[in-house]
Amino acid sequence: MNQYKFFKLALAVICLSLSPALASSFSEIAASATDIGNVGDLPFTRIGALITSSPIYINGEERYVGAYKITLNDNEAIEVSLGNADAEDIDTYLYILDENGEVVAQNDDAGNGTMYVDGDDYDVNSYIKFSGSGVYYILASTFRELTEGYYAIEIKEFVPPAYIASATVIESLPFTQAGQLTTNSPVYEVGGEEKYVKAYKITLDGRTIEISLGGANGIFDPYLYIFDEYGEYVEGDDDSGGDYNSYIRFSGSGVYYILASCVGELETGSYEIEVKEFVPAFIASATNIESLPFTQIGQLTTSSPVYEVGGEEKYVKAYKITLNGGTIEVSLGGDRDTYLYVFDESGEYLVTENDDGGSGTIDVDGDEYDVDSYVRFSGSGVYYILASSFGELTEGFYAIEVKYATVENFSDLIASATNIGSLPFTDIGELTENLPVYIHEDVYRDEDGYIEYSYREKYVKAYRITLTGQTIDILLDGDTDTYLYLLGQNGEIISRDDDGGVAYDANSYIKLSGSGVYYILASSFYELAEGSYTLEVREHDPSPIISSVPPRINSQRAWMQGGTLHLSGLTAGKTWSVYSAKGNLVHRGIASGTEMNVKLNMTSGVYFVRSNGQTLRIVNK
Repeated sequence: MNQYKFFKLALAVICLSLSPALASSFSEIAASATDIGNVGDLPFTRIGALITSSPIYINGEERYVGAYKITLNDNEAIEVSLGNADAEDIDTYLYILDENGEVVAQNDDAGNGTMYVDGDDYDVNSYIKFSGSGVYYILASTFRELTEGYYAIEIKEFVPPAYIASATVIESLPFTQAGQLTTNSPVYEVGGEEKYVKAYKITLDGRTIEISLGGANGIFDPYLYIFDEYGEYVEGDDDSGGDYNSYIRFSGSGVYYILASCVGELETGSYEIEVKEFVPAFIASATNIESLPFTQIGQLTTSSPVYEVGGEEKYVKAYKITLNGGTIEVSLGGDRDTYLYVFDESGEYLVTENDDGGSGTIDVDGDEYDVDSYVRFSGSGVYYILASSFGELTEGFYAIEVKYATVENFSDLIASATNIGSLPFTDIGELTENLPVYIHEDVYRDEDGYIEYSYREKYVKAYRITLTGQTIDILLDGDTDTYLYLLGQNGEIISRDDDGGVAYDANSYIKLSGSGVYYILASSFYELAEGSYTLEVREHDPSPIISSVPPRINSQRAWMQGGTLHLSGLTAGKTWSVYSAKGNLVHRGIASGTEMNVKLNMTSGVYFVRSNGQTLRIVNK
């Protein structure tokens, strides 16, 4: 910044600092905003100052802001760049709010490159591409609370790449097409070279897909690109498909553009493209575990499925199991050095693994086998247990046992269990320090991929019920964040639930079908938490009434905007869930912070977001 401009801004700061601070209400922030106009009035640039008299925006922390108002029509798109223009090097932060003051986009450090403002170049720190319809407020701010300093901002129209207008929409998978790049194809510049391209638009909801691109005439050398919805490069490939063909395996959520192109500049030719869901080979041949305990003698041979993990190829045998919050133990032994893997339903995410953690023996088909590999984990959903070997492509025999894990202090937990005689049954109780303590366990992977275990002690009240083949609903609610556990007659951890009761006007919910003796444990999500609860056990209701869910007083907020679910008021590390109007689980995640923006592929309708024992109703239009 030249000395003259700095002097003018410094003088403005001195004058403004003598004024009283503005209130932090959204209406006053909006009133202070500089009205840019609309996309036709762009580009817009400015050097601004954040000072004690600037409006204060509260979003978890108090921050000084400079506000700018813009009107967008018909999903017009803009790019907003924000950077430091201060000798003190402030860390900028960028918000975009809708006309109701709700955050629709925010960014800290996604910027790169420079912008030219008032005759000088400034590094871009915060950056957002955004499209919408309506009035929006762009807030220039800082990452740290109530930080003063100068900033540079640039707002300009985003012009989408030419290939987007002619993109073919992939409606369903698998998808195949024979195509041709000609001199009439859109031209895209990448890596300093111009290339003819053909675009395919696909919307993903976390699925993993495989994309194969080949030259139809055997001469054309194809090249494959993936870009995001704004045309930002995500991934590319030349020859991973063999024989000069391209191949990409990709996972994501949101809108993406797959570009069929060529290696050479402005090269024409025919191609064939295939897009399909990725399904690991072991899934097709997996043995379904119908009930526990389960044991089997198996063999790994050259005809077994091959799975590449950690850069090595291994023969594997897969076992499919569906858990409803239960905790299981898997033991594996054999005539070779065994290795255990547990994958999620997609076959992509490795939940846990083990080489030599086993001890003791297992009885399989009347014989005893030493246990080499061992895992214990809890989960809800479909999982694949892979019996394998430590060595690459190793053949051999193995013995496997899968069973429910049992509670160590089971006799203490059920010593004072209340017997449930007839249904419906309702009990109002208290969680206090006089109750038995249950040790809740979780297995997870940290940010570096290492397996971690967490344990929480909880007060529990036990209830005994005997079933003769009927199906029941178990519902738990209270003034604390409740948690339900279901144990078998020998202490097997069959199921557990935190926030699954939204469809039944409750916090925690378990559906149980079976015969025999079971134990229900009423507890809390938090460690050694006290509080009152209400337990209800009744015959299964196949059609719960969603409309009965009462409004709850809470600090959480949730709303849908452009296919993105916006959440605020979350607790970091806590589970949040989205349910359909019929109570079906749509999505579940772990809060990485107090606020999250998640791209979800959901049909129009009413949904319910559940977290921290609170229910929020949202409408996806």
